[in-house]
Amino acid sequence: MTEDATVQSGTIEGHVVRLPNTDLEVIVRLENDVLTILLNKAGACVYRAVIEQATQTLEDAWLANLFTRDHRVGLGDLAAEVAEFLGEINNSQG
Repeated sequence: MTEDATVQSGTIEGHVVRLPNTDLEVIVRLENDVLTILLNKAGACVYRAVIEQATQTLEDAWLANLFTRDHRVGLGDLAAEVAEFLGEINNSQG
């Protein structure tokens, strides 16, 4: 992980971490109590997480690990969805 700087990515401005030797960057933005986390690959956003009420106090925070949200995304699945979409556009345009 390299730098922490303010950047503009699309319409999201925030702090960025560029991962060395990859085309990946993570952008984090806190606005009011909403935390937005973007994962960019080759400059395109491939994953976005929005956590509402991020700055509010969490009672019994030590138990939060038991309820952690885990979401796995396969970029191969995303690539297949994009290819299918493009195929449908090409078919509809004849």
